[in-house]
Amino acid sequence: MSPLLVGCSEDSETASLRALEPAGEASVLCLARDADGAFTRGVERSACPKLGNVPDDEQRHLHALVTQPASGEVALVNLAVNANDAVVDFEPSQPGYSFMPVGAEPGAIVSTPGGIASFVAVREPGREGIFGLPSSCIGARPPSAPVRDIRTWPACRLPVAPGPMVLLNDPAIDHDMDASTPERLRGTCAAEYVEAEQLVGQALAAGREQCPADLATEAHPLGRRKLAVTLPSLGQVWVIDAQELLDRAPGSFEPCNFERRLALQVELSDAVQALPADLVPSSPSCAPVGFNHGPVPDSFRPWPVDLALDDQQRLYIADSEAPVVHVVDVSDPCALVSLPPLEPRSFTDPNAVVTTRRVAVSPLTPLGKRFVYAVDNSATPTAGSLMLFDVSPGSTQRTPVIRERSPFNPNEPPDRISLSRDVADVEFVFQDFPEPDDGIAIEGVTCDPDPSLPTDRPEALYRPSPAASSGARKLRGTFAFAALHSGQIAVVDIEDLDGACRRPVSVNPGPTEDISGCKNDDPDVQLLGGYQIAIDIPTVSDELSCNVVAPHRVRSGSFFTNASGARSAGLVGFPTLTLETGRSVATDQSSEGRDQPKMLAARHLAGQKSDLYVGPLIYETDTIASNLLQVDPEVAERSGLLLSYEEPRAFSPSEDFTSTYEGVVRAAAQAVLVLDEASGLGVINEGLNASFCVAGVQDLELTRGVGANLGVTSSVEQTAFARRHSDYAQLVGDLAESNDAYWNAPNAGAECGRELYQNESDNPTSLSGRALCEQFFRSPEVPDNINRDFRILEASEDRLLVEPRGFDPLMNSPTRRRHLIEFAACCFPEPTPFQVRAGHQWVVRGSATGVPHRVTADPVSQRCVADCSPLVQRRQGRAFEISCSQSCSTSAIGLARPGEDFACVVDDADDGIDPGEPGSECIFQNLTTRFAVYRGQQRSARDMRFRWQLTDGFRPLTISLSSSVDRTPSAPRSLVLVPELNSLLVTDGSSRGITLVLPRTPGFTTLSIF
Repeated sequence: MSPLLVGCSEDSETASLRALEPAGEASVLCLARDADGAFTRGVERSACPKLGNVPDDEQRHLHALVTQPASGEVALVNLAVNANDAVVDFEPSQPGYSFMPVGAEPGAIVSTPGGIASFVAVREPGREGIFGLPSSCIGARPPSAPVRDIRTWPACRLPVAPGPMVLLNDPAIDHDMDASTPERLRGTCAAEYVEAEQLVGQALAAGREQCPADLATEAHPLGRRKLAVTLPSLGQVWVIDAQELLDRAPGSFEPCNFERRLALQVELSDAVQALPADLVPSSPSCAPVGFNHGPVPDSFRPWPVDLALDDQQRLYIADSEAPVVHVVDVSDPCALVSLPPLEPRSFTDPNAVVTTRRVAVSPLTPLGKRFVYAVDNSATPTAGSLMLFDVSPGSTQRTPVIRERSPFNPNEPPDRISLSRDVADVEFVFQDFPEPDDGIAIEGVTCDPDPSLPTDRPEALYRPSPAASSGARKLRGTFAFAALHSGQIAVVDIEDLDGACRRPVSVNPGPTEDISGCKNDDPDVQLLGGYQIAIDIPTVSDELSCNVVAPHRVRSGSFFTNASGARSAGLVGFPTLTLETGRSVATDQSSEGRDQPKMLAARHLAGQKSDLYVGPLIYETDTIASNLLQVDPEVAERSGLLLSYEEPRAFSPSEDFTSTYEGVVRAAAQAVLVLDEASGLGVINEGLNASFCVAGVQDLELTRGVGANLGVTSSVEQTAFARRHSDYAQLVGDLAESNDAYWNAPNAGAECGRELYQNESDNPTSLSGRALCEQFFRSPEVPDNINRDFRILEASEDRLLVEPRGFDPLMNSPTRRRHLIEFAACCFPEPTPFQVRAGHQWVVRGSATGVPHRVTADPVSQRCVADCSPLVQRRQGRAFEISCSQSCSTSAIGLARPGEDFACVVDDADDGIDPGEPGSECIFQNLTTRFAVYRGQQRSARDMRFRWQLTDGFRPLTISLSSSVDRTPSAPRSLVLVPELNSLLVTDGSSRGITLVLPRTPGFTTLSIF
């Protein structure tokens, strides 16, 4: 097995060592060899590691201190040796590996920047406190040293269990502002400032024979080390002098002395989340309402659970009980200053009380931005996701950032970063792989795709290679790494230094996004693609979208392209049509083909050439293309469509799609059909399990609005349109068995339908009961049996008001309708399976995304109404057929039928229908797909189905922490940034201990110690 720091490939490696138990928290420090050759001498981390061809006594290794909650110990792990020798045996005289005992339930652990000492907070009931671990005694005990145990460590007692802890620095000052004046320090917050050198060697622990520790010897940064310890149950932060704790007699456990104490406050403002332009509602009623969570408490008890410190000495404190992220200025640990807190909110659920359980703050990015990420700890569906706060210099926004272009990502809350599983911890990383320019490597250089730029300029050195193996594919920039409870690490883009070169070749100088999501491009710049056959050096990756790299959204695991052998978002094959019988049928220009409906691509812009990848081939709408994608129903020989690439994340990998005539909107469930005596209509009520609005059910009123949007103007025609196209409930259950006692007199089943077929003399027919039910409703497998269909007149979240779909108010009386409903209720007296279908519409369903819709429940009436939220306006799951008028010039499209068709009727469809032309209102466009459905010469039948499948889709960049060797599951608990190794250290609550993750590209390297 290769060493941890050398010979690392881009494949996952696992070093097996079953010494560590499930880990809690970790800290990292630099240690050098002492006189005995053991790594116990603390060194500044900036001087670490020092390896290779250097004498043994000059080597400096990074070490991790890892808490072992199950055993109440702390393990020491050398991160710079072979993994099999990495774990240090604390007491060599004992069989097996032994670690440093510190008491039960060790939690937070921190190490000083000079590596002189570490501190661990312990939550053992009755013995809550902090232990100091001088580095001089954390290695393997030399034979000449006395036996070490828990009494070896200086410690102090806390009044309650400690929470997270962070190391602060009381900085040196220069009173005279004269560079020649020695810097001055104070020993404690109450002491006078003296020259820094005067404190060296003065501490009690400095001259101790066993386990000495003198923090005054740490010069970078120069200052006095302080511990900021949270006491969650008290809602307080204590500042404790680190040297004073080390000076205590080993084995003692007297109360801790705090120098300063800050009581956390919860003061909420009336701040509101700032909305981007594309989410500003047309009226207040279109804003999200969320749920009724009951009254909001008048006050909250603070309970700090996590800390993050930025380089400006601002401390961000996550709170699991109060809806704030506390902000404290700790630049002077002896004068803590509370600043206005960050206030977690929820855009989609504004009444929710949102708390946090983890927090991280980014470094200042190359563009001068800084962000805080916090893990949502609320009792809402967004729990476990990430909130984003902009804390850049000059920013006054205190609520979570709502990202623009969220309507392209309607399944992700605009103010949350949703990942595949809940987030255990999050950390920010800035990394670069600078290319040398004249022997000088400059960090932070952004990629520039302008071909006119000289190729020897630094900005041109990061362009993608034709083989897509380097350049823009690297992780250069600022990223967030999230450890998930699934045992994976996910990556979120913050500022990608190569983002400008991750895009298509085509440019769009206009202000409106094109189908590739591009806009505001320089019209004078003609980009060169990474996959074109040319002698020019490519300047961009030639991906399908300009939004592959987007700030604060999950990162793509690979180039999003269909070129050079990749198949990110094309079609496996052209769409196919199957009849309601399941038989495949052609949609060509044959007689049978013209009888069938046609699904064809529809251009995004008139005259604009569009491409579609099908398998390995590219098809174009340009009429001179060798592989023509036909849009004209008069000549088309097969079905087709176009894909839209405004948002890559809308493409679920290898998703299977169907477009079904009168397809199922809501899957089968059981309910009882009963007669509403007051209205004479049927009622279907599922009670608590109902979710009709959530499923997108459209009743008469909703469908009437759809007709108006399609250009149906007259009230009479809108009513007729609504009755034809409204959704309907289809009974799909069987009748009770013929031997069921229900059908026998005197039970009601014996009389089912008797009143339906009485003549004027009131003489009943001889047919009633189950025989009449069977004759009328037949088997649910019988196709086009309208007697089982009930038009939805009014839909609410929990019930449907229905009438027989075959009922015509112009030809039948309300009494007839009432009798039909009574008859159906009599034939199906018990809960019966039913499903909801769309009326004379094509329902587009994705195997992963379902049927998108724009329906919601009115918060007061619970009626299903049109959702006017800007977030859902791009969700579309239904298509209407385009038919021909009587004066139509083509016979390739079926004729409109009087009294049935009031929209999407055209006089011609030569060369397809372009935007703005008659019939364009019925072009189907959702987040990924665009097509038109042209009527065939024969009526479309229920369950006719077009089907197509994506070759692949957007795959987030993740890495599994679980072992590929023994399939050991991973339960990551925390992340620790190790910038000296350009790595993340992951502590694991399973049997894996810790894992080092090197975030390189195209993948990660993971090296585990467990």
